[in-house]
Parts: sequence; C-alpha cells; structure tokens
Amino acid sequence: MQDEVEQQYVFLRFATADLEQSLRSLAMISRYRKSDVISVLIRDAVVAYGRPFSNNYGPIANKQTLRLPGSYVPPALKSVHNRSLSLRNHAFAHTDLATLDPRLSRFGTKPNHFYPIRLTPVPFASLRAHAKAMPPLIRLVHERIINEIHRLERSELDHR
Repeated sequence: MQDEVEQQYVFLRFATADLEQSLRSLAMISRYRKSDVISVLIRDAVVAYGRPFSNNYGPIANKQTLRLPGSYVPPALKSVHNRSLSLRNHAFAHTDLATLDPRLSRFGTKPNHFYPIRLTPVPFASLRAHAKAMPPLIRLVHERIINEIHRLERSELDHR
C-alpha cells in the first residue's frame, strides 16, 4: 500500500469479508439444534461483525486507527448494532470481569481445596433473538461499505 487512501480501501475490503463471514455463520444456525453449537456460531457472527468497528491498525503511519464510523449503521438498527458490539466487547472477545460477574468459590478440605468460578452467562434465548435481528443490519452496513469502495475506486484509485 502506498498511502492512506489505499490503506482505507483495503480496510474496507476486509470489512466486507468480515460482514460476509458474519452472515455465513448466522446462516449455518439453521443446520443445528444443539445450543452449544448455535452459541459458537452466534459468537463467531458477533465477533466478525464487530471487527471493522473496533480499533485496527494499518502499515501506513498515521495517528488514526482504522475503524468503521457509526455513520455506516442505519439509525433504525442502531440498537442491534450496539448490542452486537456490547456482546463482542464485553462477553465474547475480551475478559471484562465486570460484565462476566465471576463468583469465586472454595470447596474441599486442606490440602485438596479447589476453586471453581461461576460466570453469569448471556442467556441463550437472548442470543437467539439477537442472531435473528442481525442479518438486516449486516446487509445494510455491507451495502454502505460497498458504496464507499466504489466511490474510492472511481474518485481515487482509477485516477492513479
């Protein structure tokens, strides 16, 4: 990559791949009945969707990180977007103890104590409902990214 325009273009192309991966994971849910498999697919979809909205770094030295701005999110679907990022950042992709609300216990007798940790899981029904709300959001964000990719191709890259 030669400059920030090319870097932004490549980032947007990667962003479309992330969103397409998210849609593929959501589409796979219908093939399975086991909640553990479905939960993993939802986690994958949420993490992939959130990747372009997180801080990403490119090889071109600048002070800005690469991330999609909130303007790519349709206002009517902002709550689905916010829930996706919250799940990604607090429950799936990071170890935020405040969100996970771990409870440390001690069982057994000396010298054989053991220390299980109980977490507050995200309710499965809530995850399923969220997964059903995600595809329209992902498709609209994807469309907006494609429009920006085409704009960059026409206005910047084609004239080099």
